[in-house]
Amino acid sequence: MPTLSCQAIVIQAAHCHCQTLVEPRRWVVLLWVCVLALWQVLPAHAQTYTWSDTGSMAMARFDHTATLLPNGQVLVVGGYNNSKGSLASAELYDPTTGNWSATGSLANTHAGHTATLLPNGQVLVTGCCGDRAELYDPATGVWSVTGEQTQGDEDQTATLLPNGQVLVVGGHYTSIYGSFPLSAELYDPATGSWSATGSPAILRYHHTATLLPNGQVLVVGGDGENGNGLASAELYDPATGSWSATGSMITARTEHTATLLPNGQVLVVGGLGNVPLASAELYDPATGSWSATGSPITPHANHTATLLPNGHVLVVGGWGKTAIQSSAELYDPATGSWSAAESLVGLPRIRHTATLLADGRVLVAGGYYIVGNGFSVYSTSFTDAELYDSAIISAVAVPTLAEWALALLALALGMLITATARRGLRWRL
Repeated sequence: MPTLSCQAIVIQAAHCHCQTLVEPRRWVVLLWVCVLALWQVLPAHAQTYTWSDTGSMAMARFDHTATLLPNGQVLVVGGYNNSKGSLASAELYDPTTGNWSATGSLANTHAGHTATLLPNGQVLVTGCCGDRAELYDPATGVWSVTGEQTQGDEDQTATLLPNGQVLVVGGHYTSIYGSFPLSAELYDPATGSWSATGSPAILRYHHTATLLPNGQVLVVGGDGENGNGLASAELYDPATGSWSATGSMITARTEHTATLLPNGQVLVVGGLGNVPLASAELYDPATGSWSATGSPITPHANHTATLLPNGHVLVVGGWGKTAIQSSAELYDPATGSWSAAESLVGLPRIRHTATLLADGRVLVAGGYYIVGNGFSVYSTSFTDAELYDSAIISAVAVPTLAEWALALLALALGMLITATARRGLRWRL
């Protein structure tokens, strides 16, 4: 208890039969002991409330997409459901009410796909299952089919280029003969058509693609044609439609994240090697080289990474050392170090989404979790969503009346000892 130090003084005073002179010079020390006891009553109630539950989606899903719309709402599209398979449904999240509502359904099911916000406010969804891309109009809540991809399926990336076109890279098409990585193509919103562009040197899926400040696109890691994790990286130049090699990562990885930092560097976190990785690397576009940075506290794969308004990067969930986890941590680019954040309120999750809202909060939605009782193991997708608020540092609960009484007793005892000591009187302990 916070007042144990002062209670100890009282107990000793009741059982000691010797006489002690409390010298005046020691009154400051005695007073500080009691003030410290008073101060500790309040911090005992300080807790960090960074995560909170918000409304649940109507449909449980994972491997879906979540896109922040210009009106501040979040569009969640497709994904997998344990009982229904790949989904054609979509939902809207309203941060002002914390509620979800249904919106128009797609013509095709989509899972492991991409969703890209176009300059005109529409959302382009492409990839699995089928070659037809679709456009969502937030003004009407209606979907329309657009141009057919020349290739493409799941686990590709889609990057909005400065010229308004969308670069889709890699992914894989799975058949009875195996899984085959794919190349690259461009979508032009002005014409609704697709066209081939330069082919990367290495075909890949489960990779990342990051638009750099110079307009080039950095494609990193993933699985190659033989299914092995890659350390290589390439740069796409929209001005020429060509690819060029750049420095390779220190560690081959797939199912990782890549985040553009405010200083122009790219932070790559976690992923899968032979096991989930607890490492991170930085790519410097000025030199085309990689360097190690601080290691996360725990491994992460199939996680999310979100750049916060303060420049920190929030990493949530994913595969840990032995299981799916609910932990979260923060990377500070200024120091290259990690610190633990509060864990999710609900179940651990993987293949979820994390979306930075207009007010700086982060919406984490869906995902799945593996449940096992020793006799059977199965995975379950879920509907719940949570909000991370980095602006909430701590919330201090109001002490109870009993705790206020203890605090005042400690203060009164300190004042009594001080007054007695300053008069230089002898008193019995």
